Amino acid sequence: MPRRALLMHVDVTSRKLAEMAAQEKCVLLQQTLDTVETLIVSLDREGCVTSINRCGARMLGRDPADIVGASWFATCLPQPEGMTRIYPIFRQIMDGGLEQVEYFENEILAADGSRRMLAWHNAYLKGPDGRLAGTLSAGNDVTEHKQLEQALQRSNDEMCRAQAIAQVGNWWLDLGSQRLSWSDEVHRIFGVEKGSHLTYDIFLERVHPDDRAEVDARWREALAGAAYDIEHRIVVDGEIKWLRERARLELDGQGRVVGAYGTTQDITLGKLTALALSESERLLREAQEAARIGTYTYHVDDDHWTCSAVLDDILGIGPAYPRTAQSWIMMVHPDDREAMGSYLADIVGARVASFDREYRIRRPVDGLVRWLHGYGQVDKAADGRVARMFGTIMDVTDRKEAEIALRETRERYRRLFLLNPLPMWVFDEETLRFLEVNDAAIAAYGYSRDAFLAMSILDIRLDTDLQALLDPVHRGGLEQTHGEVWRHRRQNGEVMDVALWSESIDYEGRRARLVICEDVTLKQALEAALMRKANLADQLKNIAATVPGAIFAFLRHEDGVYSFPYIDGKQLEALGFSAEDFSSDARPLIGLVHPDDISALLESIEMSARAMAAWHGQFRILHPHLGVRWIEGDSIPQLCADGSVLWHGYLSDATERIEATRRLEQSHAQIQALLAHMEVVREEERTRIARELHDELGQTLTAIRMNLRQLSSLAGPDHPEMDSRLNDVEAIVEEAMLSVRRISQELHPRILDTLGLGGAIEWETGEFRKRMGIRCRCVVPQADIDLPETFKTRIYRLFQEAMTNISRHARATAVDVTLSCDGNILSLQVADNGVGIRSDALTGNSLGLTSMKERALQVGGVLSITTHPAIRGTCVSLRVALTDAGRESQ
Repeated sequence: MPRRALLMHVDVTSRKLAEMAAQEKCVLLQQTLDTVETLIVSLDREGCVTSINRCGARMLGRDPADIVGASWFATCLPQPEGMTRIYPIFRQIMDGGLEQVEYFENEILAADGSRRMLAWHNAYLKGPDGRLAGTLSAGNDVTEHKQLEQALQRSNDEMCRAQAIAQVGNWWLDLGSQRLSWSDEVHRIFGVEKGSHLTYDIFLERVHPDDRAEVDARWREALAGAAYDIEHRIVVDGEIKWLRERARLELDGQGRVVGAYGTTQDITLGKLTALALSESERLLREAQEAARIGTYTYHVDDDHWTCSAVLDDILGIGPAYPRTAQSWIMMVHPDDREAMGSYLADIVGARVASFDREYRIRRPVDGLVRWLHGYGQVDKAADGRVARMFGTIMDVTDRKEAEIALRETRERYRRLFLLNPLPMWVFDEETLRFLEVNDAAIAAYGYSRDAFLAMSILDIRLDTDLQALLDPVHRGGLEQTHGEVWRHRRQNGEVMDVALWSESIDYEGRRARLVICEDVTLKQALEAALMRKANLADQLKNIAATVPGAIFAFLRHEDGVYSFPYIDGKQLEALGFSAEDFSSDARPLIGLVHPDDISALLESIEMSARAMAAWHGQFRILHPHLGVRWIEGDSIPQLCADGSVLWHGYLSDATERIEATRRLEQSHAQIQALLAHMEVVREEERTRIARELHDELGQTLTAIRMNLRQLSSLAGPDHPEMDSRLNDVEAIVEEAMLSVRRISQELHPRILDTLGLGGAIEWETGEFRKRMGIRCRCVVPQADIDLPETFKTRIYRLFQEAMTNISRHARATAVDVTLSCDGNILSLQVADNGVGIRSDALTGNSLGLTSMKERALQVGGVLSITTHPAIRGTCVSLRVALTDAGRESQ
């Protein structure tokens, strides 16, 4: 049977042309996407990459062929976030369980491990069945933008904290809309929540009603060009606050005022302090009247004195009583009259500068004897003669009679003291020397009365107990004792235990302490023996459980193997081990040490073994639950008979302390920066005040002095009394001008601006010599040293503080000041031959020394203070690298 074949031909030209056109479109689309500088990626329903443009591959640092077909969430996103958080959300969107997200931000992970933050815009693709088949996403790199946003937020937070510390805020007023904007600190000062609608009228409503019109008027003057610098009150929740406000206007291109910006400072504390001071002065005046303190004035040339009504009543005289020096002398008690007459003559003769004396009078009105305490000063005429005496007189009769009664009471107590059967003594709290002892103390200790009174309480104490006794003295004073037991030494060298009871008393005008003593030597010995027998076993048993760390015995065998014959079991339980695990081999426990610390730890152990020296170490361990922890330990080595080394010691967790120390160092650095800024602000304010004092008040006083001289010339020789009074007033003006110059110089040393650092130090040394009468030698460079202004001011202030300490404490007769510059090292040295500084003062909380140390830190210098009490004198030395000065200035 013949075979047949059936052939069919189908024309597929149209389909092939369509496929080729679609392929060309895909190629064209891919080429177009490759030119876009945005990461564009398409994912299928399973989250696998179906296409990615050239920019995306470059961002990821991968070849497109390695990305296409791979899981986007597992390959291109940081883990575990990519698979555990983002991928489940994607799957829920694909399955219709969540709403489609068109915009979101997340990080991508490049091949080199770097991360970039992208902002994504998503389009969702659907399949022929209408279900979601995948996504097409475009991501823009916003990494730098995010970093800038974070930096801006940190800067804003730091500014808000600084304003809160200084209680100063800033504000802005748009004059067109009258809308007011406040910083956080101004919101806090006014008690207004952030986000509230603010206008100038709303601000004005907060102003105190009594100040509102003045504030509004000053603001309108400011809009016309006047300065706006005002202090006023506001009312916040019923509380009155004082503010200081400053403002500047902002102009547009045509010079028109469009707004104003300014600052608001809370000055309530300063204002309340000033009001409290005024109230204190008023109370003082009323107290003087209540205390019956009289005032007087004696005119020497006229031999006439006047006094207040209170003093008339104290003296028992009326208006008709003659007011001459002789009449006053006749009131003085006969037993005091001669001494008071000589004293008055010394005052009038300018041999005594002031009056301070207690004396008796016999009142003319009733003959009563009264004790008086007089205070006074003198005014001198131009020729140096005493022209006037003035002061106060107080009736102290009650106090004097109380002193007499007190002396009688003390004598009765003295007899009780001497006859007490227990040893008693009184010693000076400052010098610790015996002031009095009774007969029982003399018998108990074996010293004579004279020998006792030549000693201090240190002489009957053991050397080992002296520090415990002196510590409270150095901290500011001894405390009361109620039966505390100390060890004392008798004259024959025997040591006894004594129970002491003490009380602080006033003994003949000095602070002293009364002590009662009981010999408890035998009692203490018996109690100690019983206590040791009863508690020794319990102490050894509980010692490991009571300490916060771990007590251990660590053994290094001759063959180099380590073991723990003993270690606190509770500490090991926290690590998941038992003590038996390390009794023969300590390697599992040593294996917990941080890899970076293991070498140093083993080397320190070996060094301790070679030198048989105490071991101390700090190292980290990898705790199975708490992560990295810092461990600190101490131990003492002991060489065993077989050649092994046994350490007994203690380990503790020091993580919190070390981390707290690091936080404290960071906080200290921030405080140093804030102190430096506050120092600059304070110097600027001092400069402004000094300039206003010198320029405005100085000019006013100069004008007054010129007018006084014109009045004096107009008075002529025909009015000598007026001429004399004008001269007195002119002298007062001269003193005021000198005071203005002195205060201005102390606030801001203008000479520092004109003569430089060396010249200012030389001038200040000369003024110190004139003021204190101390021999001074000053050596400074001929040429001025080029330094930043703040740098010069801080060194000059440090120098002033050193000179002030000399004037207050040193009792020196000579001072040497040396300023030098050797290359880039600036040196300042101030040395005196005074009494020196105690070692406790150098390490204590002296404000002067603390201020000098802070200023030295601010200029990047090294301050050293050396003193040698044996050879007298103190030397303050500052060394600064000028390169540090340049950095500080910047």
